Amino acid sequence: MSKVFVFWLILGGFFLAFAEGLAFLSYYLMDDLYDHREEVLARLSPEGLAGFAAKAGDPVTGWARRGPMQSVETDCLGREVEFAWDATGARLYDHYDRDSVKIVFVGDSYMHGSEAGPGDAIPALVAERLGLSAANHGVGGFGPVQAYLTLQEKIDLYPDADTAVLGIMYENAHRMLNSYRSVLYDGSLEYRLKPYMSDGRIVPHPGAEVLRDFDTFEAVAASAFDSDFWARPRHEFPYTVSMVRGLGSNYFLLREVQRKSRSIGVSDYRLTYGSEVVTSNLASLIGSFTEFVKAKQMQPVVFFMPHRKHDTTSVATFIADNRDSFDPALTLVDAGGADIDWERYSLTNGDKVCHPSAYGYRRLAEHLAAAFETEGLLASK
Repeated sequence: MSKVFVFWLILGGFFLAFAEGLAFLSYYLMDDLYDHREEVLARLSPEGLAGFAAKAGDPVTGWARRGPMQSVETDCLGREVEFAWDATGARLYDHYDRDSVKIVFVGDSYMHGSEAGPGDAIPALVAERLGLSAANHGVGGFGPVQAYLTLQEKIDLYPDADTAVLGIMYENAHRMLNSYRSVLYDGSLEYRLKPYMSDGRIVPHPGAEVLRDFDTFEAVAASAFDSDFWARPRHEFPYTVSMVRGLGSNYFLLREVQRKSRSIGVSDYRLTYGSEVVTSNLASLIGSFTEFVKAKQMQPVVFFMPHRKHDTTSVATFIADNRDSFDPALTLVDAGGADIDWERYSLTNGDKVCHPSAYGYRRLAEHLAAAFETEGLLASK
């Protein structure tokens, strides 16, 4: 009996060692299973934090556009694009008149019009078609929570505005749950802590102190790698436990599996908009946005924009499932159902897919403007 026991003990030890070896190698085969906190935290410095805080840091939204300012940037095709913002952070374009704004737009870079000239951003194009002035407070990298908080801050600048538009690019549902940008996107922007949704409520940015004190910032950033919705485990012993935790993480299930599923025809964000955690938090945020805008005696509009051609359908399911629970005053517009040539929708440079092209932005704006016209959204206060 002792020999049999020793045999099985050795055999079990062999399989455990083999499993540990495979799990150890998984870091080199599937490194997205694990977090990259060491690389991110190594890039932090007191000087870097001070520079970020002075230029863009904001204790409410995490970062903000500060004007007046001008900039010339290069799009993914290498062409120069001019940008200008007024003292409120609104993007400027021809015929913009702050004193007569009727629509206030908030959202991310798709709403801001990144990689597009001043007249090619959605707010400018909608304003042109409807013959009015619209304020563009979209900010690159924002999620829906930050956009909503920006609206709360900016809305009283426009006493004659009738309508507020919250732009949500399909992928923004991921950003909505993210407390520290580098947990979700670890390549850059390592000073961007942010507000987020959890259990149907907004969890605020940790505040001004983290922008002033480097040790405080570093501690909060480090803890986010363990507590964020998109947190992944460290690659550490026992490696099999780390690998199992990685395979069960929200990051793997809602991002990595989703990416791999595209090859079999699954839409990019089908799993995201099929997740109860995601959809319940998004519905709560939209409900808060609607209530706030109505209290300002304005019309609330949520405008969903596809990320790129690989998914134009996932949001339609979310809208169909939740429409009856939303306030009837809310107008929901999904550009996934628009008449758009999706092959022309995005700027591309080889395998690199960027923001919408001028064609893409125009078709988005035309779809939204048509909704304004058919829904009669611009009723005066």
